[in-house]
Amino acid sequence: MSKRFLLGIDIGTSGCKLTVFDFTGRVVAMAAGNYSTEYSKAGYAEQDPFTWWKTICQELQNLIEVQKVDPGAIAAIGVDGISWVCLPVDRNGVPLRKAMIWLDRRAEKQAAWLRETLGEEELVRLSGNPVDPAYITPKILWLRENEPEIYARTGKFLQSNAFVVYKLTGELSQDYSQAYGFHFFEITKGLWNEDIAEQMGISLDLLPPFFHSHEVVGTVSSKAAAETGLVAGIPVVAGGLDAACCALGAGVVKPGQTQEQGGQAGGMSILVDRPLIHPKLILGYHVIPNLWLLQGGTVGGGGTLNWFNEQFGYYEQQIGKAVNKDSFEIMSEEANAVPPGADGLIFLPYMAGERSPIWNNNARGVFFGVSYDKTRAHFIRAMMEGVGFSLLHNLRTAEEANAYVQELISVGGAANSRVWTQIKADITGKTIQGARRIIALDLDSRKLALAEKYGASECINTGETNFKQRIQELTAGRGFEMVVESAGVEFTEKLSLELAGNKGHVMFIGTPAKPITLAPNEFEHINRKELTVRGSWMSYSPPFPGKEWELAGYYLQQGLLRVDELIDRIIPLSVINEAFIDLAVPGKVNGKILLTP
Repeated sequence: MSKRFLLGIDIGTSGCKLTVFDFTGRVVAMAAGNYSTEYSKAGYAEQDPFTWWKTICQELQNLIEVQKVDPGAIAAIGVDGISWVCLPVDRNGVPLRKAMIWLDRRAEKQAAWLRETLGEEELVRLSGNPVDPAYITPKILWLRENEPEIYARTGKFLQSNAFVVYKLTGELSQDYSQAYGFHFFEITKGLWNEDIAEQMGISLDLLPPFFHSHEVVGTVSSKAAAETGLVAGIPVVAGGLDAACCALGAGVVKPGQTQEQGGQAGGMSILVDRPLIHPKLILGYHVIPNLWLLQGGTVGGGGTLNWFNEQFGYYEQQIGKAVNKDSFEIMSEEANAVPPGADGLIFLPYMAGERSPIWNNNARGVFFGVSYDKTRAHFIRAMMEGVGFSLLHNLRTAEEANAYVQELISVGGAANSRVWTQIKADITGKTIQGARRIIALDLDSRKLALAEKYGASECINTGETNFKQRIQELTAGRGFEMVVESAGVEFTEKLSLELAGNKGHVMFIGTPAKPITLAPNEFEHINRKELTVRGSWMSYSPPFPGKEWELAGYYLQQGLLRVDELIDRIIPLSVINEAFIDLAVPGKVNGKILLTP
């Protein structure tokens, strides 16, 4: 049987996601399931590992039975998961209690003991990380002091991804990217420090053997196959920290590249080729060997707006149902109508204490400047700006460690909001781009094959009758964020305008054959009152006549495509013809795509 798929399993804070890829990285199928976090006391945050596994099994059945993914075609499985998890299991790998996750901050007393007894400066030098109750080390000490009977029965402490790997294979593991949660892990050497662990009273026998993230831990057992529907014998790699795997997926593979996190938590991950230690930041191994990620991790990221949506978002939810829009998209539109600064309304996004760079367990979320003139939109805008300033705080702290960032790659749910992404870019003064999927459209199957070769995740033939429906499905009805048009003919030019989302951009590569003409009824069909034209031009003259798309694809794949000084002006559709005339005359276009070998 042909092995042609890879399965990725993500254990997140609010749920798990399963994605099937082919060997080119194209998404074949996806499934997701939600679960809850239990906040039984102030500072407590726990999840049931049995629920992780149950949800994974359910969503695997979705992939196999509903979406018809052939489990026999899966060549390998990788698992990533949330960090700083304290999950004790017995000698048979059975969880002894619910997992304390990264949001759990109960171990303040134990963190203080570590600082006083071993010295915070020494622990930071060794581990590259501050001593904070959110880390695994204080949680282990809390467990030993408060639940000694469970501690006595503990065989190993597992991370979230390691637990799922164990359930799949029956083999125990500890990957390097998750080891930064232990303060007896030497960040410069990649090994446990037995002397420091002994001073803490923690036996290294409680830790599983180390694996690099890409190393195979074991294969799917017959028991796991029966529970999941998978085929026994599929190799399972160790996987790693969700933020590190996310950075890899976003293309953060070279020193200086940076991921901006827009999930439940916020922050950034800067790739460095040597361990840069700052006492107020987080340092861990990347999932790529011999590389590190200098991170700023905040409690208040996309979760702040998720909280607002759950508690106060009934209006947006109902409007969303009526107009078939996501409630978060509506909130983004509301925020966009409020001027920068939210008319003096300030939000501090410390919803459960705060991690870097202030490390304050008692910090709390604050709205400052509330007055009678403030609307719901002001509060939404203030929340987005507060998260943006927490990102800026971390970036400035990273500069103190000589880690400088010019551009960030935004990932996570918040990255879907162009408004929020622009707010972060304005606050930080950095260019922020999304980790986008590239979707190619053409009538010519040969060109689509070329696009797939150059990395397009989806290729759609516009000759098919249902191609617009397929686009609606791929974009969840929102339209594309950016449409690149290169044919220069009226049909594709109009189609570009139609397929771009209401806040999307259209980029024309090459000289349009003639000015486009839009009839008034077509304005209504496109459903936008204005258009942002990102004008560009590449010569049709020798030595590359008619090769623009092929060249752009090649240079994009090689990382040599440079977009410089693009026109970014709002043009009403009533004068769109004039805009196309501008594009048709190279001398009148300020922006050009520069192909620089």
